[in-house]
Amino acid sequence: MRFTALLISLLVLSHIYSDEPEKKIDLQSWLVASGVPLSIDSKYGMYTGFHLTGQWQSSTQGSGTLELDPNPPAYDEFGYASKTSELPMVKLEFTLKFVKKGKVTVNVDGRIGGQEKEIEWSFFEVKGPKITSKLFLALRTDERWLSGRLLVHDDQGKVKQSIDVHTEGPPVPCHPGCFPAGTMIQAGSELKAVETIRVGDSITTISKDAVTGTGKVSAIFVTKNRLLEVRTENKTLVTTITQPLSLASGELRAAGELKKDDTIIMMIDGIKVQTKVKEVVTTSRYETVYNLVLGEPTLFIANGFLARSKPPALVEASK
Repeated sequence: MRFTALLISLLVLSHIYSDEPEKKIDLQSWLVASGVPLSIDSKYGMYTGFHLTGQWQSSTQGSGTLELDPNPPAYDEFGYASKTSELPMVKLEFTLKFVKKGKVTVNVDGRIGGQEKEIEWSFFEVKGPKITSKLFLALRTDERWLSGRLLVHDDQGKVKQSIDVHTEGPPVPCHPGCFPAGTMIQAGSELKAVETIRVGDSITTISKDAVTGTGKVSAIFVTKNRLLEVRTENKTLVTTITQPLSLASGELRAAGELKKDDTIIMMIDGIKVQTKVKEVVTTSRYETVYNLVLGEPTLFIANGFLARSKPPALVEASK
């Protein structure tokens, strides 16, 4: 099953300390492997991921859309997460309403006998027409509302689950694009998951005139980035916003710049096939991503799509 991290992040009006949030809400956090049970109008009862987007009307209230991920994680023998299905995200309308402020004394050193500090928190109720669970959001005001906790209360008003939340922060540069684990790369007659490929491995390359060749991997670039889905008439490619893909014209275009009805190239049974883009959708998934260096940039086949490899100079510059 597919999973995404349980996410909640909050942007603020300026870099100067203030209780006032900016108008945009974009809240995220990491994966909750055990899942969060919620009572909502949905056939799923457990959620491993949230994504809140919307607007603040003032410092005391906001509203938007809450996306919940019902996909539980699966892991390989080394503990790396993998996808086992693609359950759709559940989307619900929500409102945030300020409840109170309070101060808590915490150990800021993270060690026994460490320094203690009094921290102020702001407490918000999360409600929606299809949300029956008692949800609250506690945000640290000393960090300009950039971190806190999502809280699930029981019927007696006690916290039964607490999830640390924080801003995503700026992504590590992923130019010109990358692919998540599980993306299958053509390597001769084989398909190899991108995360299993090593320096020195050979993969299939494609020239502009559709001549098949072989390229040797000279380096592998790994970082974390937000994912998007390029949905076409044939299939969907999950990649990052800057990944260049081959147009039918032979030109390259970043995945995030593709529009509906743009025609891009796939390789099916060794034959170039044109497929039209239906839509490009930014997801709430923020995961480890990979790209391959094959000497000078060249086209290779990622999940059947023609994609450009990463230039060596950009790998060096990112170190």
